Amino acid sequence: MTTLATMLAAAQRLLSYYNGDEKTAQNPGGLTGVGGMADNWDPCIQDIGTVAQGMGDVYTDLSAKTTAAAGTATAAAGSADAAHTSELAAAGSAGSAAGSATAASGNATAAATSAGAAAGSATAAATSATLAGQYAAAAGGSIPSVRLTWDTATADADPGNGKVRLNSATVAAATALFVDNLDASGASIAAVLDRWTASTNAVKGTLRIGHRTDTTKWLEYQVTGTVVDGTGYRKITLTGGTGPGGFAAGDPVAVGFSRAGDAPTTFGAGTVAAPGWAVTGDTDTGLAQLGGANTVSLVAGGTESLRAVPMASAANCLTVSAAVAGDHPYLIPIGADANIGINLKTKGTGPVLFRGGDHSLQAAVNPVAGATRYLTLSGSNGGSPSIGTSAGALNLTSATGQVLINGTAIGSGEDTATSIASAATVDIGGTTAKAIKVTAGTGPITAWGTVAAGAHRDITFATSVTLTYNATSAILTGGGDISAAAGDTCRMESLGSGNWKMLSYQRANGSALGAYTTQALSTSDKSGNATLSNSNRTVTTADGVVASGRAANYISIPVYWEVVVNTVGTSNAGVAGVLAPVTDYLTNSAYGWGYLANGNKGNNGSASAFSSAWSAGDRLCFAYNPSSRGLWMGKVVSGVAVWGGGGDPVAGTSPAYTIPAGTAVFPSYSVNSSGAGLTFAFAAGQQTAAAPTGFAAFN
Repeated sequence: MTTLATMLAAAQRLLSYYNGDEKTAQNPGGLTGVGGMADNWDPCIQDIGTVAQGMGDVYTDLSAKTTAAAGTATAAAGSADAAHTSELAAAGSAGSAAGSATAASGNATAAATSAGAAAGSATAAATSATLAGQYAAAAGGSIPSVRLTWDTATADADPGNGKVRLNSATVAAATALFVDNLDASGASIAAVLDRWTASTNAVKGTLRIGHRTDTTKWLEYQVTGTVVDGTGYRKITLTGGTGPGGFAAGDPVAVGFSRAGDAPTTFGAGTVAAPGWAVTGDTDTGLAQLGGANTVSLVAGGTESLRAVPMASAANCLTVSAAVAGDHPYLIPIGADANIGINLKTKGTGPVLFRGGDHSLQAAVNPVAGATRYLTLSGSNGGSPSIGTSAGALNLTSATGQVLINGTAIGSGEDTATSIASAATVDIGGTTAKAIKVTAGTGPITAWGTVAAGAHRDITFATSVTLTYNATSAILTGGGDISAAAGDTCRMESLGSGNWKMLSYQRANGSALGAYTTQALSTSDKSGNATLSNSNRTVTTADGVVASGRAANYISIPVYWEVVVNTVGTSNAGVAGVLAPVTDYLTNSAYGWGYLANGNKGNNGSASAFSSAWSAGDRLCFAYNPSSRGLWMGKVVSGVAVWGGGGDPVAGTSPAYTIPAGTAVFPSYSVNSSGAGLTFAFAAGQQTAAAPTGFAAFN
């Protein structure tokens, strides 16, 4: 409270400012000349404020004791208005005041007289105090404020007694205000400054800086953070600077602050109909505590929409982030751990559902109580993303029993073979079935149809047919043609665009392509009058009817074998396909090719000169390459294979016959006449000549 002595001293000084004599000798405290306005204007305004404050204090004390003073309020208000009008004129016309000292002194005297008159009435004192306080703010274009002097430096340091500065000369770039702990009159304002950031709101309030004599110069900022004691000065964090500025060094300024209210800190638990903290004007929307202690719920339109619950010793939590155009909002875990995932937990057996913008169901994850194995989805950095399991196999099911991969079905056609007849193109790519059975038809097979790269087909041959090798479209195991026989199997992989690669080939007897078990004459694929002996390597006949037959295994790699002539009769030896009948000479069939005892070669009932005749005790030699389909025939002479017709199986030239494509052939025979017989030397140890380079004996 302003003491009476202080108020009277200020009033006395006002009288000395405005005593009606503008001459310095008679008025050393006046507003002109030496010691005039430049030095005395600020103290003059401060004294007016002191008198006004004192009158306000008197009003506060007297208002409880009297109501009679109300009758004089109108007169006191008029007196205060006159004082205010007079002071505004003085503040806005400093130049005129300097040139019209007498008029200014007269106004000051009138103001002092009004102040004295107001002191006689409590109501008049209060009115004058209010108006004088408003004037003190308006004088600098600022809210109620402290008086300081502007400093143009920007360093983080004490600007000097009674001074204030920003940390940037650019209005919008300034982020801190540095204020001396003393105002322009030397009074401490540290306690006042420290209260400026007491609000619990993020924005503590609005700070305005105004020139005390030029209302066109001002700045305004929002105050954030806390006031920092810089030892002798205070640092105040600012943001959002605006205003024309224009302060020069030494300009008188007023720095005012309007405090923001505190942010709400507590609220009642409330209900969904009336949340404890509700949005103004929307009483059923806000925050409530619906889940018990230590929980908080978001209520929207009377419905609980989201609930936060505690977890003991929690170190990680979830954030919700918006997104820019073209992106999607985020759920982001944060916390103490380096790697944090997100748990989506359902209640009971409820599923996790994913819906489209029209609320249509797109995917559902159905929980299994007590599950110990789970599905994994993994991305890739340059490779292929993967779907897997934490343990055990992966079970893919569908309502139809069919699962598609790249549009190609697996499942219903996986184990049931689809039959396709042998032809130039066996279109295994045109069916969704993975198991294929190739049945009797034409040949050879040169193409396999088209399907997306990566598709696999498992093929079983139910007929004998040649598979034609192509380095681009039909890359077969062994790098050459394959003579497939009934019961053989293979696995093919599509390379796309009608190109295929054979991954494996297995013969009917379980051996791999190019490998033979012990070769022998077939006990079933022969005529009934053919008698086999010597581990099924020797054939004889006891009557005058032709006896024919084939070996047990077809030829799938370049192979060499010999035939020993026991008794000639009417005999021939060579190769034949499965379509050659065993009731006639093999050389009479279109599917039989042989070396006759008279030295000719024969096929399809036609014979032609070939090499020398052979008789009992001679050893014949044969070589067949399924890739080139060339058949060479001759006689072993002095332990060396001599090939008829000038042929050379090593060079691949002048074969006796070139077998038609698509025909798998077997070592074959035909014998006639009582006692006629032949013995086959399949294994290397049974032969006397060396196999040609690139050819092998049977096992």
